[in-house]
Amino acid sequence: MSAFGGHWWLISPEKLVENNFLSKNDLKMIDLSKFHDDYVAYKAVRNLKEELLGKAYEHFKMNDKEAENKLKNFFEQQRYWIDDFTLFLTIKEQYENGTWADWPDSLRRHQSSALDQIRQEQKDRIQYHIFVQYVFYQQWFELKKYANDRHVKIVGDMPIYIDYDSVDVWAHTDFFQLDKNTMQQTVTAGFPPDHGFPVQLWNMPIYNWNDDNVKPRLFDWWIERLRHALNIVDIQRIDHFRGLESHYAIPVDTKT
Repeated sequence: MSAFGGHWWLISPEKLVENNFLSKNDLKMIDLSKFHDDYVAYKAVRNLKEELLGKAYEHFKMNDKEAENKLKNFFEQQRYWIDDFTLFLTIKEQYENGTWADWPDSLRRHQSSALDQIRQEQKDRIQYHIFVQYVFYQQWFELKKYANDRHVKIVGDMPIYIDYDSVDVWAHTDFFQLDKNTMQQTVTAGFPPDHGFPVQLWNMPIYNWNDDNVKPRLFDWWIERLRHALNIVDIQRIDHFRGLESHYAIPVDTKT
């Protein structure tokens, strides 16, 4: 969903208590029968984390006098990506988590006037999503410090391509090879038939490196992406780095 944002499912409820966003009683009320030792009950995890983070946000607003300033400072530190990210999540919720390509035209085309209206009408929900990222990165850097203090380095594994239904594609459609009218992919990342194996279709859009007007901003995006990644990990692998030098572009109607 994002090359920059942290996934809120990874936020620790225990750390929310430790950092005074929740009380111990909030955790005692969790129905543990919905969870299992043998597998991850993803729907139950999602529902629980949504409930706990909602409570944590309300507690944060009511009990921390510096709440507004903390979120404002965090927003400014992450300005390159977090405005689009929180807008994307907020709009997605309004349209039942459908793909951005199905949104009203003004929103799917990232028009400023339409986005300003969302900012006004959904201010608190946007602030909630900023708060969630604030908490995620607070916990992440605590974890990183714990590891580094014990001489353990964290290795990041960055996929070279981005999912189509992501904030990065929505906010930067010209960075990718999309149809200008439908905003759909014209080609997809993948790999041609090889040594008896069928064609691989990865269903991810291809970067628009051939457009000289786009290339400088696309390079800037990659630089910001790597800068962000190297701030949160110690070593960064790109999977696969060769894709920056050459790649296959397979028509989307290709059959496997």
